[in-house]
Formats: sequence, structure tokens, C-alpha cells
Amino acid sequence: QYVIDAIRKSKIGEKNPQWKGDKAGYMAMHNWVRRWYGTPDTCENCMKTNLSGSQIHWANISKQYLRNIEDWIRLCQSCHQKWDRGIIEILI
Repeated sequence: QYVIDAIRKSKIGEKNPQWKGDKAGYMAMHNWVRRWYGTPDTCENCMKTNLSGSQIHWANISKQYLRNIEDWIRLCQSCHQKWDRGIIEILI
């Protein structure tokens, strides 16, 4: 088991031969931010708390999907939809 874990860790991020960096797709970037920064439970816009599952999302601020945590925000489903449609503006 230890050897398997060591092999997996040696292939994370840029060490992985399939690494695409900032050219990764939509789902890959969302999976990346969730894997490294966890699952949020509070919306940073409306401040709703104790959210889980599909109620809370990581949303991309610049819409360029960069591997930079400063380019992501935790939003509830409602705020995320409004943000994507341009109905609300997120002030960071």
C-alpha cells in the first residue's frame, strides 16, 4: 500500500505525463480547485452557511479558469447562476 501511495503522489500535478496546466478543461479545473481547497460550505456573496453538495460551488472569477486560488470564489447555487449570467457583480 505504501508503494502505491508513493507512486500516486509522484504523478500529481506537473509530474503527471497528462498534465495540461491552464489548458485543462472546465471539469478538470473545477475538480482541481475542489481537490486542493476542499468543499466550501458558505457563500462568499450572500453569506448563506451550512451549504453542501449541489447547494455550493467553486465559481471562476475571471472566467479564464486559471490554476490560481485567487481566481476562484465560493458561491451558493443561486449566486453562481446569477454570476454566470451577469445578473450580479462580485466585488472582491
